[in-house]
Amino acid sequence: MKRFYFLSFIFVITLLASNTSADLISSESFDYSSGIEIKTLGGGVGWSQDWNGDSEPRVADSGLTYFDTAGNELIVSGNAARGSVSDGKKVERDLSVVATTVWTSVLINGKNGSGVANFSFDQKLFIGQGHGDIAGTTWTMYDQDGLVRNSNQAVDSDTVLLVSLIEFSSGDERAWFWINPSLDAEPSKSSSINGALGDSVKEFEISKAQVWVGGSDAIVDEIRIGTTFADVTPFIAIPEPSCFALAMFGILGLIARSRNKNR
Repeated sequence: MKRFYFLSFIFVITLLASNTSADLISSESFDYSSGIEIKTLGGGVGWSQDWNGDSEPRVADSGLTYFDTAGNELIVSGNAARGSVSDGKKVERDLSVVATTVWTSVLINGKNGSGVANFSFDQKLFIGQGHGDIAGTTWTMYDQDGLVRNSNQAVDSDTVLLVSLIEFSSGDERAWFWINPSLDAEPSKSSSINGALGDSVKEFEISKAQVWVGGSDAIVDEIRIGTTFADVTPFIAIPEPSCFALAMFGILGLIARSRNKNR
């Protein structure tokens, strides 16, 4: 009987299990006390230095969330980075990335209309709303020479998940980004904002990461850097209806057996 209970429990937990990856290069969920300056803080994983920079952004009082169209939920924790002044401010942090294929993900709730809410590497590749402290109105990718790709999707009050892929080579790099992709499978390059071939971005190396915000509506959260799509998009899967029904049947079976035993 005990073995039956144990196997049933394992079966139900397996159906509801999350999909995670442990091969992150770096991550930051801003799991700090709300209201304090982010510069000098040193949480997260895989960084070689604490945050430093401007007195903005500060830690928000809650973090952002994301569900894809199938209902799968991105795993999140902690709070977020939030701006409170109108002009763009930044914090930055050192890291070391030697991989030739790098995936990143970041949750952003941009400023409705024109604003600053973006993430960058070495102030040479920018993804989000605006680039650096320059405001924008759509979700874009910039490199150090200027605009790489404009999604033409206006920033509104909704949180978006921005996922990017960078392939490094001996010359200029190639890059792709996606807005609100499904979490349960790596997206095709052809489904990216950049198209199947991607875009050329001026040669750079990843040694620092920056968060830029401007305005009280601008929030950046859940930065992840890894070598695969799965690394940067851990999620809790929503079971298929048939699987959920099977799980409920197993739970009801446990209840019935327990009642029969106690009679």
